[in-house]
Amino acid sequence: MGRQLWGGEAFDIFSGHPAQLALALVGLSLGVATIIAVGHRDPPARGRAFELSMDAVNGAATHQIVGGPQGID
Repeated sequence: MGRQLWGGEAFDIFSGHPAQLALALVGLSLGVATIIAVGHRDPPARGRAFELSMDAVNGAATHQIVGGPQGID
């Protein structure tokens, strides 16, 4: 069943090195926990930061495209 789930070579690597599998899972867990902790820390500030970033990237509009009575060709 492991070979079907992991796909052969990956299963062989982790089955021969259980400590490496444990370290990989610990690292993955720490990474996910960090992303979740940062995301839940201050949601309103994150929303404001995103808004400021979008304003900096997009900037103010300097031109306007206006169609005539028949629209834009």
